[in-house]
Amino acid sequence: MIFIYTTCENEKEAEKIASALLKARLVGCTNWWSIRGSYVWKRKVEKVREVALILKTQERHFKAVEKVIKKLHSYEEPCIVGWRANKINKEYLNWLNLAVK
Repeated sequence: MIFIYTTCENEKEAEKIASALLKARLVGCTNWWSIRGSYVWKRKVEKVREVALILKTQERHFKAVEKVIKKLHSYEEPCIVGWRANKINKEYLNWLNLAVK
């Protein structure tokens, strides 16, 4: 299992991305919440309100999930980061493997 993290412009965008990935059965579960952030963009420090989106899936789906995020995302260069879960309960992993194709 891996987690994929991205930030979205707003809840509507996070829900659109999450729904598309769930419908395609590329992820088994999604979570999103409001955050505040700052970053450097074109040599200027930007302060924003965003929505963090965590996606739970199998490692083999990373590229397909990345493709969907890039297609639906409003940012020119969205953050898309994946990391492996090194500890996970067997029951949840079994459910996830059934939830994704």
